[in-house]
Amino acid sequence: MAESGLTRPGFLGLQDLGVRSMEKFGRETPWDRATLQNAFRFYYDDLEESYGDWHGFDQNVLFVISRTSTGVRLGY
Repeated sequence: MAESGLTRPGFLGLQDLGVRSMEKFGRETPWDRATLQNAFRFYYDDLEESYGDWHGFDQNVLFVISRTSTGVRLGY
C-alpha cells in the first residue's frame, strides 16, 4: 500500500502550526481583513513548503487551514 505522506507526525505538525498561529494572531478568529490575510498566509506558506507539490494542494489547502484552526481553537 502506498503511503499518503501525511503521517501522524504530519498531523501533529498541523496542530503545532495551529498553536503557533494562535500565539501570533490571538485565540479569537480574526475579523479584520489584514489580520485574516496574514493568518492565512502564515498557514499557507508553511503548508506549501511541505505539501505544495502535491496534486490538488491548492484545491484542499483552505479546508486544511479551516479544519486545523478550528480544531486547535476547540481543543482537538
